[in-house]
Amino acid sequence: MAPFIKLFWGFLFLFDFNIGSFDILPDVVGYLFFYLGLSELSINSRYFETARWLSVPLIFIGVIDLFPVNSIIINIVTFILSLLLIYNITRGVGEMAKNVGNFLFEEKARKRWVIYLYTNVVSFLLIMLGFLVPVLLVIAVIPLVIAMLVIYIMLMLLMKEANEVL
Repeated sequence: MAPFIKLFWGFLFLFDFNIGSFDILPDVVGYLFFYLGLSELSINSRYFETARWLSVPLIFIGVIDLFPVNSIIINIVTFILSLLLIYNITRGVGEMAKNVGNFLFEEKARKRWVIYLYTNVVSFLLIMLGFLVPVLLVIAVIPLVIAMLVIYIMLMLLMKEANEVL
């Protein structure tokens, strides 16, 4: 399986699709796909190498996440590591695109990062505010879920296109 396709599958497994308390697509599998794909891509960019190492603690957190443990500290660490992981993946894609002269694709990768960043920061802040004002969380939950679904699909499509053009 091509490395960008492994990243594609990694993003798919980051969708939170639960039946009861059971996660159909466990994050740990997604982070394993990231690690495997990034291991192959790391020779192409230092960003991929950094992302590969960031996926390691996320794999362990993903294992912990399989059990009903809800910790604000784990959530904050996961949030920060995920931001850094996706930043480095999109920067690595952009760097590869730039190296082959595909500046439009480089810009597309950069824009996907910015959208991911804004979506996640707004989601995180709304969730934190939701603990103080629960009605805010109730109002925001559906738009947040839709926004996160859309950005993960956009990142998956970026990986699919990277597989074709890089």
